Amino acid sequence: MHFFSSSAVKSRRLPAFTLSALMATSILAGSSFAPAWAYEPTGNDVADAFLDLLEVQEGSVKSYTSVEEDGETVRIKGIELANEQDENALITIGTTDLTGGEVAEGGALSLEEMALEGVKMDSKDGSFAIASLTVSDVELPSAEEIESGSENAGPSYGSLEAAGIKVDAGPEGAFTVERLQTSLDNYVDDIPTSGTFSITNVEIKAEDLDEEGRKNLTDLGYEKLNISVNGKGSWDPATQVASFEDVAVEMQNAAALNVSVKLGGVTKELMQELTSGAGDQDKIGPMMQSTSLSALNIRLDNSSLVERILDKQAKDSGTDRAGLVEQLKMGLPLMLSILQNADFEKSVSTAVGDFLGDPKSLTVTAQPSAPVPVMQIMGTAMMAPQALPQILGVTIAANTAK
Repeated sequence: MHFFSSSAVKSRRLPAFTLSALMATSILAGSSFAPAWAYEPTGNDVADAFLDLLEVQEGSVKSYTSVEEDGETVRIKGIELANEQDENALITIGTTDLTGGEVAEGGALSLEEMALEGVKMDSKDGSFAIASLTVSDVELPSAEEIESGSENAGPSYGSLEAAGIKVDAGPEGAFTVERLQTSLDNYVDDIPTSGTFSITNVEIKAEDLDEEGRKNLTDLGYEKLNISVNGKGSWDPATQVASFEDVAVEMQNAAALNVSVKLGGVTKELMQELTSGAGDQDKIGPMMQSTSLSALNIRLDNSSLVERILDKQAKDSGTDRAGLVEQLKMGLPLMLSILQNADFEKSVSTAVGDFLGDPKSLTVTAQPSAPVPVMQIMGTAMMAPQALPQILGVTIAANTAK
């Protein structure tokens, strides 16, 4: 199933990766448009419009148990969705609640809320499940708009929350996600100017990985990793400045990474492509090259990961951690000599050496005196990488307070 957004609505646009990842039904997408009413019509316009979307591009609603109405909510139970060209693929949705639904002429569907429980996708390559998924202020185009690739074929939403996500990729491994939340706010000309996201407790167990992944994890002394990610962003249409603040990746009993970045030259056209849900990569690439970097801050706070890596590398090298650290410190000046910037080489060598000796935190900051075009950064990186630290105003510090 594919959901795409309508440019006519003023609610939040849903990034394609979000819904396609959470709505495992997107796995069933193919290339041909399935005929309408391949399933037995329910007699309810909202339910039929929703089921129509499930049948876009080789999807086939095999059955549904019942359709009930409770005030403004239409409840569909027991949906089974198959792929007409893959007999091994099957999606089941235990309960689908569609609240405040309105069907426009042509089949586009507006919903105050869409709530799904018990979503499960099985295929020969693995499985994908979501215990619950709730999306507010949903705008879904018609099946015809999706198939034709209309400019209106992009999803929109107000907020999204998914819980109990389980991904099993067969031999390649499995992981779970406790919760995922995202929202976009403060719209100007249908474009969000602020938003937040969080991914809570991605749990990766060594026993669920393939042989190589299991070895990599257990060699570091981990039986599992628990990772959470969150952040927020904003965009000012007047100044064309986009900021991503405190994007944090926290790995329990390992390390935490925080990133903040500010970009200039982020035009309305670029934001429209990025938030449309069906952005044209051929357009996004050149537009991104026209942006500029105003500030960047990356901070790593270690809680045991660095020691584990050093210990493993030391063991593989036939030495201990202290010996390995001393070797690395001695080799830093030679490795950094390529920069051809004596002052910067010395500051980096000192900071990295201090961090290796006492791994608490390492911070990299870029604060250019004026915004630097991304095209200039790319060109300099290829032709004269030693000039980048000066152009970007890069500094590195170890073990500083937050």
